[in-house]
This record gives sequence, structure tokens and C-alpha cells, in this order.
Amino acid sequence: MINLSDPSCQPTNSGVVEEDTTMFSMGVKKGDFSLNPEASPLDLDSASVKAEFQFQEGKRGAALVMHKPQRDFIPQGGVIGIIHEANQLKDKYLVDSILKCPAYYFYLSNKSEERISLALTASLTGVAANEEASVDWWTDAEAGFFRQAFDKAGQNCYTPIYTLKCRPQPSMRGTEEQLTEDNLGLECIPPWKILDEDGNELHEETDDMRARKFTDLIRQTSSKWANWDPAIEIKVGDYGMINRQSGDLEAQGSIYDAAFQESLNQQGFTIDLSDTSCQPIRGAVEEDIVMSSTVTQEGDFSLEPEDPFTSAKAEFQFQEGKRGALLVMHKPQQQHIPQGRVLSIIHKANQLKDAYLVDSTLTCQGYYLCLSNKSGERISLSLRDSLDWWTDAQAAFLRKAVDKAGQYRYTPLYTLKHRQNSLLARLFRGEESEETEDDLWLDCAPPWQPLDEDGTEEQVWEESDEEFSPRSAVEGSLPFA
Repeated sequence: MINLSDPSCQPTNSGVVEEDTTMFSMGVKKGDFSLNPEASPLDLDSASVKAEFQFQEGKRGAALVMHKPQRDFIPQGGVIGIIHEANQLKDKYLVDSILKCPAYYFYLSNKSEERISLALTASLTGVAANEEASVDWWTDAEAGFFRQAFDKAGQNCYTPIYTLKCRPQPSMRGTEEQLTEDNLGLECIPPWKILDEDGNELHEETDDMRARKFTDLIRQTSSKWANWDPAIEIKVGDYGMINRQSGDLEAQGSIYDAAFQESLNQQGFTIDLSDTSCQPIRGAVEEDIVMSSTVTQEGDFSLEPEDPFTSAKAEFQFQEGKRGALLVMHKPQQQHIPQGRVLSIIHKANQLKDAYLVDSTLTCQGYYLCLSNKSGERISLSLRDSLDWWTDAQAAFLRKAVDKAGQYRYTPLYTLKHRQNSLLARLFRGEESEETEDDLWLDCAPPWQPLDEDGTEEQVWEESDEEFSPRSAVEGSLPFA
């Protein structure tokens, strides 16, 4: 039996008020307070707390300052040993100690390499001779997220820090091990996975995430859509939707299918898409093309006549901490829907409502694509005899292929259009202006929000009086394509 209302079981403290305590995360540097007292309205000479912190660029940093903290804890030697089997504590966390204080300041950086100063001090301005100076926190922080409070009566009103225990499973203790409070209460681990710099749980990277990130980087560079698996055929005239998770085109049909032509006839459109004048136009074979994202530095790319066995070679340096995308196409050739008639007629077809239309493709005899892994890797590649790719890349995610017969089997790039609302087009164009294909068909924007370096949609951070917390962009107010 135990009576927890007995004074011997009640929370106790050491009776000692500790020195002001500062805690900060890895990567944060605590410096000397350097504000000039002569140029300040603050009584810095009497300041009980002064601190300065330097935060790291691109990384979240945390700092916590507690003024005159005092520790309360469950008394040792009996309470934990008795209550650990209580039904209410099964699968629960127990607060076994706290640090309370009359004043605190905490700060979360915004990854901008900011430097902040803070002090708990009195103001010298606006104080009459017979009045006490007003004491409160002063800070020059502007960029990050911070909270601060000071109880003018000196009461321990705030609890910035506490410790948690949980009771172990029976299998975690040896049968002959003596039971003590140390093995009856284990330190609690967070119930979340490892967090990224914005507080999101890191998930295992999937091929879909890599595909979407690669597609997004190439689209930013070229305004074209990348095909993560170029061996999957994408044809001019295909229409469908973009998979939001992978960035892949999910084709629902083609404007050159017999079923689409029949539907056009039923809708009263007078066009025969099987006519030669309406079929995709094939362009000339181009020189080898290299595309790379903005964080990729390209070295020499050259055709070397003195080496007849090497048709192309290149070298690339990726930026550390950033994803970089690279695409090389060997002897690419463009195909596109002929301009001037086809798109002007079919834009009102029922099947193309809310659909994306492939209006051009780049096919090639061989391709090399690579997505860096943020390690700052440097890679070299070459195509020998137009038969196979050589590369020294080891850390990145890459795909490569060459058709040894010289066939155009691969489609690394394509462009997408979606039809413009006719009313909106007239409003922007004016009633008397003649409609063009550019008026009727717009380039497609991705159906996802901006992506982080791992291909995950970024979240919207909201500041409120209650808490700083991320809110999913899906639940937010940002527009979607």
C-alpha cells in the first residue's frame, strides 16, 4: 500500500535555484554578447541574462534560455517501485521531473544563418525617479520563430523542460535481475521518425519520389516533362493525366485512335486525323543534347574526332546537399502535332476535357539520366561506338540505354498542353481578336506543390498564438493545377 498524498511521496525539489541555463542544438554556436551599452537604452550592466547565438545556413537550430530554473522530481526510493504496475500507467509516459523557472526564451531558426542577441534586463528610458525600471526580455531576433516570457513577481510559472519515463516490457528485464527504479522506468524515445529540417518525418525514399523529383527538376530547366523510364513509349497525340505521386503520364488514349476519330465524328467535328496533313511531323536528327538542373555544373562535352570510338563524353559536378538532375540524349529527334488546324479543331472534344495532351516528344537512340544523392558527387560518362554507355557514377540514381540497331526506342522528354477555358481566353484576348492555338492550349503546370530535396511536397508553415506548426499544403490555400 502507498499513500501518494503523504509528504514523503509528493514531488520535491533540491531547494537550490540553479544558475541561468542555456541549451542549444548541434550546429549552433554560442558567442559573446557584443551590444554596445553606451548606444543602448538597456541597462546591460545589470542584465541577469545575456547571450548571442549564431545559427547555421540551411539547418534548423534551437536555443533555450531559462532564468533561475529549479528542478522538481518524484522522490526516489519507493514511489516508482510501487506504482510501476498500476494499470493506468500501461503504455503511458510518466513525467518524473521538471525544470520550472520565472522566465524563459526559446528560438527556432529559419535556416537563414541568422545571428541573434538577447538579454533579460531593465529599460532605462521612460522611468521616473521613484519608479523601478521595467524588466523584460530584449532581443534583436527578426527572422526565426521565438517565444519569451518573464514573471515580474518572480514566480516559477513556466515549465520549459521535463523528463519522461515509461515502464519496460517484462521481456526486457532478466528474470534474476534485481528490480530498481532505473530498470523499472526507461527513458522515452520520440514516437515519430527522424525529422527533416522543417519538422516533417523522413520516409523511406521510393522510386516514385525519385521519379517525381527528376521530372520536376528537368521541367524547371527545360519546360518539358521527363520520362523516368524512357523505354516506356509516349507518343504524340497521347492524352491522360499526370500521376501526382510519381510524375508519370497515365495515358487514357490517343487523338489518333480510331475510337477518338469516331467520337469526333459524332460530336460534329469535320476533321480526319488519319489524313497525312494531320499526322505527327518528324523533325531532323539533332546533335546530342545535354540537360542539367541549376545545381549541376557541366564540364567539357565534346565530340572527339581523334577518338573514333567515342561519340560523346561529359563530366558533371553536383552540389552537396542538393538534388541535381542530368539527362543526355544521343541523336534526338522531335515529333509534334502539325500547327494551324488540328489543335484548333479538337480542343472542344469531350475526351480532352481536364486531360493533358502530348503535343510533342523527343525520341532518341540512346539516353543517360541521373539524379544525384546530395553527396556532392562528380561523375563522368561517355558513349563508345554508339553501343554502350560508360560511367564512373556509383552514388547516384541513374538509368542508361542504347539501341544498338539505331532505332528510336526511347522517349526521355515530351511536352504537355491542356485546353484553355473558352470564356477566359476571350476575356484575356478580347472578343475581336482571332483565336490562335496558343490561346486555346496552355502549358501544363505540375499537379504537386513545390518539392523538397527528396521529392516530398513541402508544407505550409503557419504562425499562430497557440503554436508553430506545419500545415499540409493540400489542406491549405495554395492553388493546384
